[in-house]
Amino acid sequence: MTDQVVTHPGRTEEPQCYNCGGMGHWAVACPEPTRETPALKDPSSLNTALHHLQQVMVRIIRRLPYILHRTILILCLRRNRPRILHSIIILQVMGNNHYHPLRQAMDTIRLPLTLLLLSLTLPSSHGHRIRDHRKNTAVTPTQDKTAINSSHLGQLTADRTRKDLEVAISVIINGHSRLTETLHRHRQSLALFM
Repeated sequence: MTDQVVTHPGRTEEPQCYNCGGMGHWAVACPEPTRETPALKDPSSLNTALHHLQQVMVRIIRRLPYILHRTILILCLRRNRPRILHSIIILQVMGNNHYHPLRQAMDTIRLPLTLLLLSLTLPSSHGHRIRDHRKNTAVTPTQDKTAINSSHLGQLTADRTRKDLEVAISVIINGHSRLTETLHRHRQSLALFM
């Protein structure tokens, strides 16, 4: 996704897709943006096809009733379908600005969805080594790799994932409280002018 702004004479500023050159609201739907100069793309390319497919999906999802949105998200959570869940969240968030019931559905379960996505996308949750600048825990080439059994590595990965999630939860909660305080101050300042 991209938020690049391209200006044209006589036209208001709109986001432009890096892959297909599409303008306007649907430009955010284009997958895997590249950092090249926006230009006309081959209409038969995979990215262009996916871009148009996601446009159709967004249009369909924006017309679904509120209860169906919530049901789809809950089923994805219960069945642990990360790829489907991730796609649905992206498509639903893209419709948020124009669809009030959809915004309500996302607000209802935003925190559990965020935590689930964090647990699925954190590097340590996939068993990859993560950089910790406070201490050096990486395995050096001189160490005997046979001395480290797989269960120990699995435990280290689980511990890191748990710590990462704890940090993520605290960041989300702190961010939410700061946003609430900002909104409260904004409402108070508006009340002074009324």
